[in-house]
Amino acid sequence: MEISGSSEELAPYINFIRISYGKTVKASCSYFVAIPVDLFIERFNQTFTHLLSKSMVRLMVLKEGPEVIIGYSIYHDNILSVVFVKRIFRKQGLMAALIPEGITDYATFIKKENHWLLEKFPALRFNPYD
Repeated sequence: MEISGSSEELAPYINFIRISYGKTVKASCSYFVAIPVDLFIERFNQTFTHLLSKSMVRLMVLKEGPEVIIGYSIYHDNILSVVFVKRIFRKQGLMAALIPEGITDYATFIKKENHWLLEKFPALRFNPYD
């Protein structure tokens, strides 16, 4: 399902998305690790709220329990801000399914040189300025 980042439909899922995305960003590079936790949370929440105001969220939930998130992606225009799938559901091609057609850039720092995203989508370029 695709939901506008500013939609009330997103409300039941927002805390999980905010926390998991925040953990992804914090762990992505030593720059973020060096920021004190309280400052990181405050600034990340501001950034996250701004990002959602201009983005779409693609959600994948359990058919049997739609309150359970399997994964999500956040994107706007042609920029993928994040794609996330719970560990238990990985290695099934779900992350790639969460990436909309027409994405040309990604905004989240990737640590690994041979990351799956760059293997599946080699033309993507890093654009942290979304």
